Amino acid sequence: GIEIERRFLVIDDTWKHLAAPSPQALRQGYLASLSSGLTIRIRISAQQQAWLTLKAPSEGIANHEFEYPIPL
Repeated sequence: GIEIERRFLVIDDTWKHLAAPSPQALRQGYLASLSSGLTIRIRISAQQQAWLTLKAPSEGIANHEFEYPIPL
């Protein structure tokens, strides 16, 4: 897959009404972050689900991103 990461400057709290009613707690850690730009991350949700994510740089503002569910 391709990810385009967008970043915005937040200047006040008016965005909060657009957010989901209940936040989702996540724990995450990075297994590797290489000078080539490749990163490998694991996330675990409060609902006891886990994902392995691989990210690699591409051209421009896009990155290759692949996410796989994994057992806890």
